[in-house]
Amino acid sequence: MPRKRDPELVRLERLYSPPQEAFREARRKGVAETEAVLNDFVRLVESEGEPHYIYHAWYEYARYYAYLMGVDQGTSELAGKLRAVIAKMETYEPNGPQLPIYAASIVYNCLHDTTLALRLTKKGLHLALTEEQNPREGWPPQYPFRAMALRVELSILSDTEPNGPRVLEILEELASLGNVGTGHDYNREKTIEKLLAANIRTESLKKVLLKDRKFFPHRRNAKYIPPAVPEIDNWLKLFDSHNTL
Repeated sequence: MPRKRDPELVRLERLYSPPQEAFREARRKGVAETEAVLNDFVRLVESEGEPHYIYHAWYEYARYYAYLMGVDQGTSELAGKLRAVIAKMETYEPNGPQLPIYAASIVYNCLHDTTLALRLTKKGLHLALTEEQNPREGWPPQYPFRAMALRVELSILSDTEPNGPRVLEILEELASLGNVGTGHDYNREKTIEKLLAANIRTESLKKVLLKDRKFFPHRRNAKYIPPAVPEIDNWLKLFDSHNTL
């Protein structure tokens, strides 16, 4: 006889994401059908009065519009819808740092809104630092939320202010961390290239690159070398060629 599940756990699972079968079917049919499923999901979460889950519900909406903008190369209508759901999302508090950080990437890549994206990374960084002081039960104590926020902020500033003082602060902080969040800047290669093009050759950047290098499993006699490894090796050579370290 199947073991009866905890009703509270079942309830929380319903609040965490839209019903997946209905969501997949709606996406197959079209935008209006998918929006209807997401609207029902938001109303469900709002009816339960769980503000943290409401933030997540609007984030799911943002993710969907970001997906559409990637497929359709973006339209002014989609951009307006994305901006509207992000605004609604921000009226609530998240229950952790990861969603503001993910939302910052969406905002910057889809809307190219530097101010809004940096505000979201600042929110994520603040929550990450809070969690380091008061870890949540069930989360690994070394989960790199702070590094995630810093990597996203660095990727944005590599476009807007590569020679600004905040870039140097971020690199120093990342270099001091055990986990530098290598996998959380999806534009990592472009970010590093922009910093090097801006003639950033600090010891802290070199340390970050060395830690990135260790992120990838690699042996000298391995048959498969991850594509990022030779790239990082080439970047590290630039430091020696400039004799700045």
